[in-house]
Formats: sequence, structure tokens, C-alpha cells
Amino acid sequence: MRSNVNRVLAVLFCAGILLVSVMTLITSGRSFAYGFFKSYTDQLRSDSDVFDNIEARIYKLNYNAEYRLWGRDALRRLSARSQMLPFKHLINIADYDMLRLNSGGYYNVSSGPYDPEYALEHIAFAKDIEKNYGIKTALVYCHCALYEDGLLPGDSAYYDNNNAYADKLIGEFRSAGISVCDSRDSYIHSGLTINEAVNKSDVHWTHLMALYTAYDAAKTVNRDLGLNLDAEALNPENFEREVYEKRLSGEYAKRVGDGMVEADDVYVLYPKYDTHILYEELGVPGSKREGTFRDAAIIPDNLEPDEGKSYSSNAYYIYGHYLAQTHTVNPDAANDVRVLVFKDSYGSPLSIFMGLSAREVYSVDPRSSTKTIDEWVSELKPDLVIFAYSEQTFRRISAVIAAD
Repeated sequence: MRSNVNRVLAVLFCAGILLVSVMTLITSGRSFAYGFFKSYTDQLRSDSDVFDNIEARIYKLNYNAEYRLWGRDALRRLSARSQMLPFKHLINIADYDMLRLNSGGYYNVSSGPYDPEYALEHIAFAKDIEKNYGIKTALVYCHCALYEDGLLPGDSAYYDNNNAYADKLIGEFRSAGISVCDSRDSYIHSGLTINEAVNKSDVHWTHLMALYTAYDAAKTVNRDLGLNLDAEALNPENFEREVYEKRLSGEYAKRVGDGMVEADDVYVLYPKYDTHILYEELGVPGSKREGTFRDAAIIPDNLEPDEGKSYSSNAYYIYGHYLAQTHTVNPDAANDVRVLVFKDSYGSPLSIFMGLSAREVYSVDPRSSTKTIDEWVSELKPDLVIFAYSEQTFRRISAVIAAD
């Protein structure tokens, strides 16, 4: 009897895999082919060999398998709800340990030992470019959700080392003499509530939190590095604030289902004072825009609700997608400072705001660039390099700083 049940379950399992595979090829086969034969080249450096070529193609296959698998979101939601039935605090979805915070939002649990290697590589690079080129460096640390005590339910604090990790990471930079702006301090100064600072349905902070951190970052580098960024141009009191209520339903909502988490308000922020900005996405024809900050740097289409929904899953990206390489020019800036920001998704809106404080700001996500960090610095020769990274970049992502 047991063997018959096992055979039936095995047949059903294989049939399910076959169904998912066939439907994935029908719905997304072109994307898989394009990634394998064409767009894999965006992962290659100029000196890539045959093994790099193979690795890039495998990366694209894995990427498409993760994001374009037929039925992915439905399976994630089913998994999430089945795990929540026993009233567990901790659930595992899409290779992430997640829990629901006491504030109502979701959170990727941060665990694992602290490894200083990647931070030390950045510090060594910062020292090198200052010594050889006179280029200054700062870390803008973009924290992940836990800005207050008491947010973790039950005994889940035992599994999380978010703040302890951040303390060690920032300590590495500060002890090496690198200027640091810690968004945890910015949160305290801001007076924002946790729900104004951190999205509930999405992994990211809000644009309000990004603006307050950008303001503190400009003041910090001016103080520590003797630069003359226009910090007051980033003072949140000098910004208009439009609120689109319950407009963002982000990554967490995709994992657990829209009905399990409230959609977030989206803050569209732009200066009260006159601005004239030139904005472009590098390498994207037709992306150049010129006008006020609101007209040139904000992408209103990403606020438009998804088809048949009251919310947008793209609303976080109104200040440019994190994978885009952007360039803003502020002709009215009272300085000639050129800033190069290496960012992750947290650093994307922050880097666009920084464009109001300097003459020129380049923003690069190393994950989507064929150039190394060193090559970007050598090409642009900025006055200031900012690493605007969250903890997850140091834990999970290893961009190439310099070619071997």
C-alpha cells in the first residue's frame, strides 16, 4: 500500500515539474533564449575568457528560472500561508527566512557570522584612490528595517544579528578613517515613525528615509572631508511632499500574498525651490530629460497601478531603477563637485537626491555593469566616491572592485 502511494506521489510530482517546465517555456521561453544567447554579455568584462562566458550564461539561466518560473508567485503564497497556519513567527520563502514584525511589516531575518573581508576590500580601495588620485570616499550605510527595539516578535531576536552586524561593519570603516553616515542615526534625527521610514510590503526603506539619509550624508562629508556639497538643498523642510496612499505593494507582498500585508504609502518628494536638472540613464537611448527636478528625475509612470489593481508593484522605482546607471547634472549648483555613487536598491533614490547637492552625480549599481568599480573611478575621476549600500550587499553580493 505504501509503495503504491509513493508511486502515485512520484508521478504527480514529476507531472507537476513537467507542467511548470512546459508553461515556463511557453510564457517565457523567449526571455530564456534572449538571456542565454544575447543579454548574458552585460555580465562580461572587457577581459573575459571562455569560463567567464559560460558563467554569465549560467547566471542568466538561473536569473530567469528564479524570476520567470511559471506559477512562482502562487506557489510562494501557498507556501507562506501553509507555514503560517501553525502560527509560527519564522517562515522560509524564496530562500529567505522571514517574519512579520510587530509593526505589521515583513522582514528578511539577518543571520550568519560577520565576515569582514568584503568591507576590508572596500576600505583598501578607498585608501588606494585617495593616495594615488586624491579622491575621497564615504560609506552611506542604508539600514534594513530594524530601527527600533521591540519590532521582532517572540524569541525571533535570537536568530537576528542585523544591528550587531551593522555595528561591526561600520566600525571597520570608521576605525580606518573612512567617513560614515549611518541611517540609523538619520532615523533618530528625522522624527519619522517606523511606518514612515520603512515599507511594510516591501524590502526597501521609504523615499522619506532615503531623503533624510541623503541630507545627513551631505552634511557628514562636508564636515569630515572638507567638501562643499549643498546640504541645505537636501533639507527635507525644503521639499514638497505628495502622498499616494497605499500605492506600493512590493516584494514581501509578492511572496506572501497581497491580502497578508497592507500596501504602503508612497512619498513623492521634490524641492520647493527652483531647480534645473539634466537626467539620463547611461547607455539608454532616448532617456535624457531636462527640466525641474520633478520633471527630469522622477518617473511618474511607475506610480501607475498594476492592471486591475489599486497599487503598483513598481512604485519604489520612481527615482530610477537600481540596476540603471544614471547621470544627473545640476547646472545651478554652487560647487563643481563630481560625485560617483556605487549603490544597491536602497542607494538608488538616495543617489538621485544627491544630484541636488552637487554639480554632477553618477550612480552605478556594480551588479549591472561590465566595468569594475576601479574602472568607473578611473574613467570619471570624481571628487567623491560614495558607497551607498545596505547590509545585504555586504552579506550576499560581491561586486568586482578591481580586475585581478
